Parts: sequence; structure tokens; C-alpha cells
Amino acid sequence: RTLSLQGVVEAQRDLNIWLILFQLPAFVMYLFAAVAETNRAPFDLAEAESELVGGFHTEYSGFRFSIYFIAEYANMVVVSAIAVALFLGGWYLPLGNGLAAWFEKRPDLFALLGVLVFAAKTAFVLYLFFWLRWTFPRYRFDQLMDIGWKWMIPSALLNIVLTAIIFTVGQELNLIRAKGDGLVITPLGYGYFIGMSVLSLIPIALLLQTINQNSRTFNLHAHRTTIRFSERYASPKEDVAPAAETKSESAQADSPTASETKKD
Repeated sequence: RTLSLQGVVEAQRDLNIWLILFQLPAFVMYLFAAVAETNRAPFDLAEAESELVGGFHTEYSGFRFSIYFIAEYANMVVVSAIAVALFLGGWYLPLGNGLAAWFEKRPDLFALLGVLVFAAKTAFVLYLFFWLRWTFPRYRFDQLMDIGWKWMIPSALLNIVLTAIIFTVGQELNLIRAKGDGLVITPLGYGYFIGMSVLSLIPIALLLQTINQNSRTFNLHAHRTTIRFSERYASPKEDVAPAAETKSESAQADSPTASETKKD
């Protein structure tokens, strides 16, 4: 019950579990939104170096050019660090309470371990950025807008509704209860929330499938079935020949024939 990143990390330590297991759909949505916000492929629409002839890719070089890229990678590190704090337990490992008991006499070593753990988790999220860049082709600007308005926003709203329903049902089944400023989850409650997190992907996928069927932009199957096979793979030369024949026929119709010229 806090908006503090440190409070979220401490809550994951107290629950002894990472919140990605409770909010898998939210992590996926956050990852795609972070990639789009940092202008990384496949959403690098602001400066696509292979298409544009302007911008800092051509107007700057050397040190100034490196400053722009350092700023982009700094943004990637920031959003990756936020993802680690929200979903991956921050600077704590699983079973971190036991490790803290081992390092009670050497808190400096435990702090160093936390820095290394946080850096390793951040590097893992950065690898996901590179993985998406190597896997997906670049989207057009209108496709990015469709992903945001038609996919991400409905998915996020549905995830909020599903989270409220799952949490309420868990309270009614006494799988979770409030204790002071925190929450206490029973062993059966852990399995319940993890299972519901995975199963919540099904209604979200069904919602996206329904939107896809009613969308002219993303419904690729409808486009393929409405376009004839012969038109889809027609050669450009086949389209040029009828046009040339039509032009010659119209020229013959406009010009006088030999017999008409002789009569005149």
C-alpha cells in the first residue's frame, strides 16, 4: 500500500516473493511501454538511421553524437532499474531474509551483495531490450498508435479489473489478510495468486483477439482473404502491358484512317 519504490522492494522482501509472479501481465505491458518510451527498436520511430537523412544521425559526429546515444542508453538503464524495483525484488534475492541473518555481523558485505544483485537484474532487463530489437521488425507510426490505443490501454484496464476481482476473492477465501501496514499471504494464497496471474493472460488474449477481428489495421487474416491470389502475386509487367495496349487503341481511334484521308 505504497507508491514508494523502496516500500515496494521492502514489501517483496517481507513477502519473500517477486511481484512479477503476481503481476505477469503488468510486467509485459510495462516492458513494451518502456521500449516505446525509450525509442528503441522495434519502436525507434523518432530517429530511424536507415531511413532518415536528417537528425542527429547525420548532423552530429564524434563526441556530440556519442552524447545522444549515452542519453538513450541512460533512459534504458533508468526504466530497467524501475522494472527491477517494481517486479524483480530490487536489491534482494529470493530467501533474502536468510541471507540477511548470515550477514548480520558484516552489513557492508550484504550491501555490496545488494548492489551486485541489482546490477545483475538491471542487466537482464537490458538484455530483453536487445532481444526485442533482434527479433521484431520496425513498426510504422500508425501501427505504434494502434498498439497503444487498441491493445495496451484495453489490456491495462482489463488487468486492473481482474486484479481487483482476484484480490477480493482471495480475501473472501482468507488467503490474504491485512496486518498493520502490510499483508500476510498463506502458503495456499501464494499458489492462488501465481496461478491467477498466469490465467489472467487468457481473458486479456481473448480481448485482444476480439479487437483484432474488428480492426482493419491489424486484422491481417481478413486482408489476405479479401485480396485475390492472382492480384497478390501479380507481376508489375502484367499491369504495364494492358495499359500500353489501351493507349495505342485510343491513339488509333483519335487519328483519321487512310481511307478517310484519301477521300479528303
